[in-house]
Amino acid sequence: MLSDLNLPTSMPVYDRDSWWREWRQTALPVAVTLALLALGLANVVSRATSDEVEDGVLWVERAVGVVAAEISAPSAASRAGIKPGDRVVTRGAYDVQLASAATGLPAEGHVH
Repeated sequence: MLSDLNLPTSMPVYDRDSWWREWRQTALPVAVTLALLALGLANVVSRATSDEVEDGVLWVERAVGVVAAEISAPSAASRAGIKPGDRVVTRGAYDVQLASAATGLPAEGHVH
């Protein structure tokens, strides 16, 4: 009569290694996801509390001084006419002058 029920004759035995394999398959993706979420949250907090001024220019220090390496298109720097290669020639308490990369002469305006 029991043979007609098609029940397994022995119950599967979970040893410690198989339990660990199953747990690891679940825990590893969850741990990676939590770590990435934590890094994303740290990035948001860092950007929200940063007091750096973003002017749209990647400034690099070269032998000739501080030079504009890259300019973001929709930025205050592009609207002011700063071009890649422009360099800072003077820096006072309230006034910064830029020299044009093409002419070496001061750029059209002053950046205050």
